[in-house]
Amino acid sequence: MKADKILLSNAVFTGEGEAPFPGGVAIKDNKILAVGSRESLEAYMGSETELFSYGDNLIMPGICEAHGHFPWGALYASDYFLDKILESGSEEECVAMVKEFADAHPDHRQILGQGWFPANWNDAPLPTKASLDAAVPDRPVYLAAADAHTGWLNSAALKECGADKDDPELGPNVVLLPNGEPSGVLREKAWFAYAAGKVLMPGPDIDEEVETDLMRGLNRLGITTFCDCSGILEGTNYDALEWMDQAGRLTVRINLNPAMEPDEEQTEILRQKAQYHSPTLQVTGVKGVVDGVTSTFTGYLLEPYSDRPETAGAPTAPREYFEKCIIAANRKGLGARLHCIGDAAVRMALDLFEASNKVNDNTNVRNTIEHIESIHPDDIPRFKELHVVASMQPRHLPLDANEKISRVGPERCRWEWPHRSILDAGGILAFGTDFPVVEYNPFESIYYAITRNGYDGKPTGVNPEQAVTMAEALRAYTWAGQYASGRDGELGTLEPGKLADVIVLDRNLFDTEAEAIPETKVLLTVFDGAVIYQCE
Repeated sequence: MKADKILLSNAVFTGEGEAPFPGGVAIKDNKILAVGSRESLEAYMGSETELFSYGDNLIMPGICEAHGHFPWGALYASDYFLDKILESGSEEECVAMVKEFADAHPDHRQILGQGWFPANWNDAPLPTKASLDAAVPDRPVYLAAADAHTGWLNSAALKECGADKDDPELGPNVVLLPNGEPSGVLREKAWFAYAAGKVLMPGPDIDEEVETDLMRGLNRLGITTFCDCSGILEGTNYDALEWMDQAGRLTVRINLNPAMEPDEEQTEILRQKAQYHSPTLQVTGVKGVVDGVTSTFTGYLLEPYSDRPETAGAPTAPREYFEKCIIAANRKGLGARLHCIGDAAVRMALDLFEASNKVNDNTNVRNTIEHIESIHPDDIPRFKELHVVASMQPRHLPLDANEKISRVGPERCRWEWPHRSILDAGGILAFGTDFPVVEYNPFESIYYAITRNGYDGKPTGVNPEQAVTMAEALRAYTWAGQYASGRDGELGTLEPGKLADVIVLDRNLFDTEAEAIPETKVLLTVFDGAVIYQCE
């Protein structure tokens, strides 16, 4: 059998082993035909075979974004959204950016943005609606915090979304002013229920446009699979993606994770699984949120916060609820992905998966804990013992800007983002970005994973020993994300018979100085056997 394409290089990394080797990859139709030395691939060369030769540039599997938010990210990356406020250093500077954007877009009925963060404002107090009202009094303003778990609204937005401080369930997360009025800040449940859907989902008039643009951006960076964890957000829909999928226009495989539910039969989730079931758009698991974030003291900790000792946070729902959801999902063959920031949330999630393992045959079920920004060292070996994937985001360490040192103290910070410890204990580590919390550029994340540096290029945090090797980082960004979605049998490594998602970089990352890694460009992206991006 002759190949349609053969890619050759002195550096081929299959996703296995510790270093690349000289050789290449032969592709036939949409699958990998062979991988090996140049000599071994000569047998697959035919008169119509297209040959690509790349010198010392790295050939590797397509990148899998293990945790992101596709529709929300598409809106975020568009001209309809204000993301510049991530650069703001104070409430005043942020509001000035909002006013400038609003003045430049008088046709926008709402002003939508994300990126404000107390850690970037020298831990200033939470902002209020007053400053937004002064800047934009006549249109609703919805601003998600950088971590997406908190919203900042003006009075018009508060009125439009119907935030109710007296609601028995959601009211406690409507932050109040000293006079008892809503301050404009909504946390966790209140934010997600009242307002997040307005900020984090593109409307039907722009969804296809912005999602196509995002897909093209992912292709340029070698991302061929995107694990979407947006299903927990009100208003989430995949209509545009379904239309593009049916038209054969998707050039990224999108693994969907709808919100978990306690229904024993998993009726709605299985309906969605039947609806989205193609090689490029399919349901691969369910998503749940166990706690909040440490920046607003809603992350769930085993011991109280160092700078607010009256609280240790709390889970978003009783343990019994999560246990019912997870056992039901696992019984139907669906893995659960649980957002866990604090060490108590991580322990609770591990306990929940252990309970499910006792009553279900979870041999082929991929349960995953997302984020793991803090962990008790006793829980690290349990990832291997319980067959739980650690899905983490290396760029969140510099984003945090050492905030956790004040929140949880330097001793507990020894176990923040514990990449190295999880790998050394035999666990599986998958990498992503949580885009649009941070940019989806995988090469920037790889840099932070292998250096543990901050945005200034200097060491950050208190545990530089948690750095990983280049081979480990690339494996976390290729095979492990596919494993977490149960797709490692067809994707994630360069092996004969697997789907041909292959990329070529403009350098060999194994021979690149760390500081130059974020500058990496993709020369070629092959998706399902076809060239979908080629650098000019």
